[in-house]
This record gives sequence, C-alpha cells and structure tokens, in this order.
Amino acid sequence: SNMGNDNTLRLFQLFLNANQITGTIPSSLGSLTNVQTLRLNSNQLIGTLPTELVQMTSCVAYVVNSNRLTGTLSDWFDAANSTSFPLLIGFDVSDNNFVGTIPSRIFDIPTLEILSISKNCFGGEFPENICGVPGLKVLYMDGLAAGRNCRHFLSSGVFDSPNVYTADYFYDSLPPCLFNAMPNLITLHVGANGLLSTLPDINTSVSVLSTVDLSYNRLHSTIPLSFQTATMLVSLDLSYNQLTGTIERMNNIYIPGRNITPESSTSTEEGLQLLVNRLSGYIPEMYHYAPNIDILSSNLFSCAAPFDTIPVNDPISERYVCASDFLDNAGYFAVICFVLLAAILIGRLTYKGVMKRDDDAA
Repeated sequence: SNMGNDNTLRLFQLFLNANQITGTIPSSLGSLTNVQTLRLNSNQLIGTLPTELVQMTSCVAYVVNSNRLTGTLSDWFDAANSTSFPLLIGFDVSDNNFVGTIPSRIFDIPTLEILSISKNCFGGEFPENICGVPGLKVLYMDGLAAGRNCRHFLSSGVFDSPNVYTADYFYDSLPPCLFNAMPNLITLHVGANGLLSTLPDINTSVSVLSTVDLSYNRLHSTIPLSFQTATMLVSLDLSYNQLTGTIERMNNIYIPGRNITPESSTSTEEGLQLLVNRLSGYIPEMYHYAPNIDILSSNLFSCAAPFDTIPVNDPISERYVCASDFLDNAGYFAVICFVLLAAILIGRLTYKGVMKRDDDAA
C-alpha cells in the first residue's frame, strides 16, 4: 500500500528470487517506475502476471521464471503501449504455466536481447514476426508445451512414474529466418517441441550462431552442408530427431583449426550431440578424441575407413557396433540361414523321394 512513496521511488533493483514466496504478484509493483531489474524467479507464485507491471518503464529485465504463473502473456502485452518497454533487454517467463499463443508483441521490442519462454503451455504457431528483433542475442524456446499443467505423466498400470512424462507437440515448423536473418543471435534453443520440419540452411554470411539445440523434435532431412561446414558453431544438439545422411563434411563444430588430441580432450566449452537419428557414413577424424560428444547411439556409422574414427569419449564407444560390422554380420547370418534353409528343403525332398520309392516298391 506504500508503493510509490519517496523511499520506494529510490529503489532501483528488486531481488526477491529463491525465497519460497507464495501467493500472487502484487499489482502495486507497477508503481516502482525506477526499478531497473525485477527478479521474482524461483518462488511459488501463482496467478497471472499483473498488467500494471508494464508501467515499470525503467525496467531492463523482467525475471519471473520457475514459478506457477498462469494466464496468457497476450493479455499482459495488450495492456502495454509503444512507450512501455523503452529499455527492456531481458524477459524470462520460463518454467511457468502460461497458455495461449506466443504474443507477437514480444518481437516488437527493439531493445530486447534475451528472451526465455521455455516450459510453458503455449499452443498455436510461431509468430510471423519472430525474427523482428535484429538485436536479439539469446532465444530459449524449449518445451513450449511442456509446462507442469500440460504434461502427461506416464503410468505403468502398476506404479506411477512421476519423473517420466510426455508433452504436447508444438504444431509448427522451424522458422528458417532464425538461421539466416538474425545477425546477432548467438544462442538458440528450440528443443523438445516435436516440430515436424526439415533442418533449414544456415546463412553463414549473416548468422553468428554458436550454440544451437534442436533436440527432441521430428526433423526429418539431411544435415545441410551449410550446417556441416559452419565455422562459428561451437555446440550443436540435434539428438532425438529423424535426420538421415552423413556427417562426413562436419569438420567445424569444435573450435575451427584446433587439433584435438588426447591431451586437449578435457574441454567443456564445446559439444556435439547427434544420438538417436538415422545417420550413417564415416565420422570425421577430428572427433576421435573430441570432448562432450554423443553421436553413436541408434546411428549406423561405418568403421571401414583407413583409420579408426569412433569417438573414444562417446558414452557407448566401447560397445558400439559399426554399420560395416553390423552389415557383415547380417550378411554372414543371412548366408547361414540360406544354407540351413536349403539343407532343410533338400532333406525334405530327399525324404519324400525315399518314401515314394518305398510306396512304389510295396
């Protein structure tokens, strides 16, 4: 009730995060027009995001992630006008239960650099102006329909599995402009959305993407040559998709030009995850000692190269069966089965012939 007096007008930072605060967010916070950073994250707040907060015109960062907030963000942005967010750089509402569509007005904020809307209960499609903020540097949109209120927990019929759940698909395709029209976007996460799409080309003359996570979707193309040869990518996660083809030209996911050896394979700054796809062919030699690599599981890479390129740091490297060995073994098995089948048929024909002669003799 005392919000807006002389003392609160001198307040520039409001950090109330990780305090187990319950209840709703007071609408009176909107009167704190000099607050530059509002952190209410990691509490147990419920209810909607008060529309009065759009009056905090000095705010540089709204951080309300990891609560139990509901309602639609469209209503919140509809309460704003062209002067509501003159300084806004960061907006984080991830890990809540917001519903409805992703509001297009988020992407009309020219100063926005960091946006995180992961793990909510959004539906619909990506806004047409999703690439409308050229200054955007970090974009997290993982699990757009995987919030607590829209998860589907699995049950075995005998016992429940509280930590195992499925989420609804976000029925849209991957916007190509994220890879060819965003000159400042460094980090892009759009995983766990079930997107049914091909993997777009990346325009390396425009894009500066270094970290990309598109895991747990339904991407069903080959990995474009532009992706495989991109020199700025440091971390790439395309695991749990339906990608096909080879990665034989993928030589630049780690720091370009670096000679990775057993002695230099302890870095934690890079990563390549391609597990559970339908990839085949040879693995580039540079990944033999690469750190933080997980590419073998459920793929059919070949070992029939002049040298062994199976990544020694992959979790299943010691028990991986190469496609060439698998096919060789399958070929041997087929030959054995054919020989056995032929022997059985010949035996049956011989037996019938003997029985017929015996019947004729009788």
